[in-house]
Amino acid sequence: MQEVLNAVVIDDTLTDVFAVSNALSLKGISTFPVHYQDASDAFDLCDGISASCPRIIIIDMQIIPSPSPEPTKSDYAHIVKCVEKLVSKSTGPYALLAWSDKARYFGELKAYFEEYVSKRPSDLRSPFFFDLIDKTKCKDSAGIYNSEKIFTSLVTYLNTEKQVRALMTWERKVIDAAFATTNDLIDLAGSDLKIVLESLGLGVAGKNLKGNESIALNEALLYILKDKLSSLSNVNPDLLGVWRDAIDCRDHKISDGMKSRLNSLLHIDRHVDEDIICPGDLWVVENDKTFFGNVVSGKSEKNNLIEAFKSEVLINSDYDLKMTLEEKLELTDDKTEKTWLKERLKYQFNNPLIEAKRKIKFIAIEISPLCDFSNNKKTLNSVVLGVLIPVTALQSGVDVKKNSDSQIVVPFYLEDEECVIVISAKYVLSLHGKLINNNSVSGMKKKIRVRESLLLSWIQSINSYNSRIGTVSFSL
Repeated sequence: MQEVLNAVVIDDTLTDVFAVSNALSLKGISTFPVHYQDASDAFDLCDGISASCPRIIIIDMQIIPSPSPEPTKSDYAHIVKCVEKLVSKSTGPYALLAWSDKARYFGELKAYFEEYVSKRPSDLRSPFFFDLIDKTKCKDSAGIYNSEKIFTSLVTYLNTEKQVRALMTWERKVIDAAFATTNDLIDLAGSDLKIVLESLGLGVAGKNLKGNESIALNEALLYILKDKLSSLSNVNPDLLGVWRDAIDCRDHKISDGMKSRLNSLLHIDRHVDEDIICPGDLWVVENDKTFFGNVVSGKSEKNNLIEAFKSEVLINSDYDLKMTLEEKLELTDDKTEKTWLKERLKYQFNNPLIEAKRKIKFIAIEISPLCDFSNNKKTLNSVVLGVLIPVTALQSGVDVKKNSDSQIVVPFYLEDEECVIVISAKYVLSLHGKLINNNSVSGMKKKIRVRESLLLSWIQSINSYNSRIGTVSFSL
C-alpha cells in the first residue's frame, strides 16, 4: 500500500483523526489530518491541502459537531464542500471513504453526493471509488482503535481497483525516482553543481541553451529520471506484479477517438516557445494564399498547388461505386438517366469532397537534424508540409488516402478536436527563421511540438522517400 501518495483524514473527533492518521503514517503514507470544528477553518484547510492533490479522502459521515444521533443533510452538504475544495486543483482520480459507525446512512450520503456531482460535473468530478469504512470493525477487544485493522480496511477497497492502483504505484515511484535523481546529481557534483547543470543543458540544446535553460534542463533530467524509475521498478517483484494484475495483454480493440487522445498524450508537447524554432515544431497555416504566395509565383500556380495537394490527400471512400456511376454516365444516351446520374455523383461524391477540402488546414513541421539545431549551423529551417483534417470532415463518403509511399497518416487531438495529420514527403521546403516567425508574412501560427520519439521515425520515412527521383523542393 505504499503506492498511495497521500491521504486526508477529516473528523470532528480528535481521537478518530489521530487513529486513522497514525494507521496510514505507520505504512509510510503521508497524511493530512483535519480536526473539523469550524466550517470556515476546515474549508480553508481543505483548499490549502488541494495543492498536494490527495488521492485518498477519509471523512466522517457526521462531520458537524452536534448532539444529534444521526447525520443530517447539513453534514452531507459540508462533506461535499470539503471534497470539492480538496480536489479543486486535481484532474486525477481520488477515492472517497466515509468513516462512520452509522453504516445504515451511507446510501443516503452517496445518493446526495452523486446528485450534487450530476448537477455540477464541471465543478466536482466523481471519485473512482466511494465506499464505507465501519469504525466498529476497526477496534480491538478493548474498544481501542487498531492501526492494522484500519489499514486492512483501506487495502481491501483499493485492491478491487487494480488499474488505478497500478497507476498510483507508478506515481509514487516517479516521486521516488525524482528524489534519487536529485540526490545523485548533488552527490556527483559536490561544489560544482552549477557546472554539472550547465553541461546537462549544453548536451541537449548546444549553442541554443541561453534563453532556453528551463526546456533544456527538463529534457536532460528526464533521461536520468527514466533510468531511476526503471531501476526502482524492476528490482521489486511486487511492483512488476501490480502491472501484471492490471492488464491481461490481450489484443483489445481501442476506439479511434481514444487512439487519437493517446497519440496526443504520448507524442505532443502543447506548451511551446514562440521565440525559438526547434525540430518537431508544428505550425498551422492560417492563410493559404499568404503562405503559398511565398512558395510559388502567380495566382494560378498557387491555386493549382493548393488543389493538387488536397486532392492527393482526400478521396471518396466508395471509389468503386463512383467509377461505376461515371461509366454508366459515359455510356447512357437517356437524358433522364444522365440527369439522375449527374445529380447522384454531385451530392454523394463531389459535394462532400469539396466540403471536406474546405475544412482542412495546411501544416508545416520542422524536421532539421538535431545536431544541426544544437550547433546552430543552419540559417534555413527544413520543414515538411502536410494537412490537418478534422474528423468531422471525414464523413459522407470521404476518407484519407492510405497506403501511399509519400504520406504519413496519424490520428491526433489538437485543441480538443479529434483530427488526422497527413504529412507529404513530396513537399520539403527550406524556410528562413525570420519568415517563419513573422505570422503576417508566413501566414503560419505555431501550435504544438512533436516529441523526438515520433519525430525521428517521421524524418526517417521522409528521408527514405526523398532518396527517390521526383521530389518537389523549394528554398526561400
